[in-house]
Amino acid sequence: MDRMKRIVFSCIGLAALFGCSNVTHTGADLSSFNPSSEIVKGETTEQQLVSQLGEPERTESRSDSDENVEWIDTRTQPSSAQTGGTTQHVSRLVVDFQDGVVSDYSESKPGG
Repeated sequence: MDRMKRIVFSCIGLAALFGCSNVTHTGADLSSFNPSSEIVKGETTEQQLVSQLGEPERTESRSDSDENVEWIDTRTQPSSAQTGGTTQHVSRLVVDFQDGVVSDYSESKPGG
C-alpha cells in the first residue's frame, strides 16, 4: 500500500509541475529574433520585418516618410501552484523607419 501511495503522490507532483509550465503567448515571437544580427540600419525594410515577425502591435507616423513601429511579445505563465498568480514577461522591439527602411531600433527583454 505504501508503494501505491508513493506512485499516486509522484503522479500528482508531476502533474502539478507540468501544469505550471503552461505558457500563453501573444504577439510577435521575439524570443528567437536577434535584432543585432537580423536588422541592418539603412538596408532592412519594413516589409522584411513584417514578413519575419508579423504585423506590428503599434504604428505611429511621424511625417510623410518617417514611422515608428513596435512589436510586442507577451508570455504569461502560472507563478506557482501555491500562489495561484501569474508571471508576465514582455519583450519589445521598437523600430524607426525612414522611407520604409530601418533608421534605428531598440529592444527590451525581461531581465535585460
